[in-house]
Amino acid sequence: MATYISMAVISILPAILYSVINQKRVLYDETVLKQKKKIKTFLIYYLAFCSFIPLFLVSAFRWDVGTDFKNYLSNYQNVIHGGNTRFEIGYNFFLEFLALFQAHPIWVFILTSLVFNILVFIIIYKYSPIPSLSILILLGSNIYFFSMTGIRQAIAVAICFFSIQFIFKKQPIKFIFSVIIATIFHKSALIALPLYLIVARRYTVKQYFVIVAITLVIALNLEDIVEYLFSLFAPNYLSPFNKSTKFVEMTKGNVIRFLLMLLTLFYARKLLKLSKNNIFLIHIQPLIFLTYFLIPFQITYRMVMYLEIFNIILIPTIIYAEKNNWKRIILLITMLLYYAYMFISSILNDPHNVLPYKTVFNM
Repeated sequence: MATYISMAVISILPAILYSVINQKRVLYDETVLKQKKKIKTFLIYYLAFCSFIPLFLVSAFRWDVGTDFKNYLSNYQNVIHGGNTRFEIGYNFFLEFLALFQAHPIWVFILTSLVFNILVFIIIYKYSPIPSLSILILLGSNIYFFSMTGIRQAIAVAICFFSIQFIFKKQPIKFIFSVIIATIFHKSALIALPLYLIVARRYTVKQYFVIVAITLVIALNLEDIVEYLFSLFAPNYLSPFNKSTKFVEMTKGNVIRFLLMLLTLFYARKLLKLSKNNIFLIHIQPLIFLTYFLIPFQITYRMVMYLEIFNIILIPTIIYAEKNNWKRIILLITMLLYYAYMFISSILNDPHNVLPYKTVFNM
């Protein structure tokens, strides 16, 4: 546990310094000498790099850490001995490439961790107004720990997250190409394809609340509705609902998602004043809420990860959009405390079996 907490602190501190130094009125002031600009630019990139390194190293050099670690290890060893895997073509090619050099299995985890963390950190430092909070959200939302077990999907999620810049720049071909690349690592990435269409239409706040209200009514009666439809059209088949798969309950996580959606809608106008591109981040929240309630199965968590990762950018942007200093401070402290709590809870509950932490040097 101490390893992860130290990692978080060492990563977040440079991000805080980054925010202090990277002030546009200083960095881009024409009266500032070019030499000083270069020094500040170097410091900014250096601090971003320092912030990236701890999360990368902890993930890259882990050994026997993560639920699926042994599966990924055995699959690579199988490829080395001439066997095949059941994985997607992109990941298979990656394993076969390493097998050509008889590389040590740790390279599987070093390179996949490198790809995941680089893609995520590039977008954090490109679009987040508060990188330190974004890093904490990455840790507290369980996405980072998931990357240590669901390697293939984590890469796909990171690629889709990286492709947000193509949505903002209105480059559909590059976005589609990115999603296709993500798909050859994990087929679930196909879910991200319709995301580009989200920016095509703007809804009023009233329309959002009508959609949410209808969804709540459907969600609260979803089991009865599905049972009735099955009884009418497919009486010989079992309903998809059972105790092991039902996930429509109003859990603490769903309450938080609902509150975050309301907060996003409340700040919608301010977000759009900052940038019209924020329409994408605004539309994502109702989509997350609808997905959790209309697809009531445990697998939904993995699917919605393609959407929830954008909270890494959305939440700091909401705080930045608030011009009242006291309100901004309250929002910031609230989010810091919540995601710090979620980060510690993720470690203690250990849903992805990342404890105890061991490195390849302990083999």
